Amino acid sequence: MSITPGKRIRGKVSDSVSQIKSRAQYRFPGLLVVYEEGLLPRHVDEYQIRVAMFGFESVVFAVPIDPRQSPYSVGRRYGRGRKMTPEHSTSISAIGILSARSGNIGLTIYHNPHAKIPLSPEIVGKYGIPQFKLAVAPTGEIAQWERIA
Repeated sequence: MSITPGKRIRGKVSDSVSQIKSRAQYRFPGLLVVYEEGLLPRHVDEYQIRVAMFGFESVVFAVPIDPRQSPYSVGRRYGRGRKMTPEHSTSISAIGILSARSGNIGLTIYHNPHAKIPLSPEIVGKYGIPQFKLAVAPTGEIAQWERIA
């Protein structure tokens, strides 16, 4: 078990990206599905997925020239550790979390906005599968997941 946010998911992306790329061949959506048995609560939650895909949440500070003035926050952004960029992991259209808890099986899908071939929400939406995309964030803020209706 790791205490580094998103480490498990980043590892799964690294392990699977070449296989998904070769199978999808940029003609089909590629879906990485990670199985979570539910032994550890929140081991693969929406935060873990988000920081694995887009990077650690970082605070940007301004440092005044005058040393008597304190540094101050000018915004937040995603930082290092991202696996999904316009140049990387573009064959993965989405990450699905398959979970089994108390005899119930569920799937939740998190879409990659950088995918060359996006997974159409309508394909799985008709089955009532929860799906999320990254919302547009105000300037200086960190984008959060928003549910696709």
